[in-house]
Amino acid sequence: MKATQFMTREVRCILPETSAAEAWRLMHELGAKHLPVVREGKLVGVLSDRDFLGFCTRSRDGSLVFSDVAAGQVMSVDPVVGLEGASVAELARTMLTHHIDSLPIVGEGRTLVGLVTSTDLLTLLLESREELPMTFRIRPQVSA
Repeated sequence: MKATQFMTREVRCILPETSAAEAWRLMHELGAKHLPVVREGKLVGVLSDRDFLGFCTRSRDGSLVFSDVAAGQVMSVDPVVGLEGASVAELARTMLTHHIDSLPIVGEGRTLVGLVTSTDLLTLLLESREELPMTFRIRPQVSA
């Protein structure tokens, strides 16, 4: 199975000029941990919830207060990506190798075409397991 068969195609993205505060609000609205950062349809970075750590403080009421920075200043530049023709195994291997939970899928010229997350891979695994017939049974070993 290829990335294009199960990736999320409708991906919310932000521009590098988007304020960090707005990006954080959007991430929480979407329940997302990552936002691709694009310019003219091309992936230029990824903003993760971890990227915010050095750019915010907590107010007395516990809410986050962001310094006046843009997503382009906070994002991870040159993120690891998957190619649209990559197999599920290739995507999973890339995510494990780089210890990442989200993989932007790009086409020619780093054009963003989708996104695959670790949750997507686990869901795919569960769906595949449910479709497979039970072909064996575990039998207890008997001691002699």
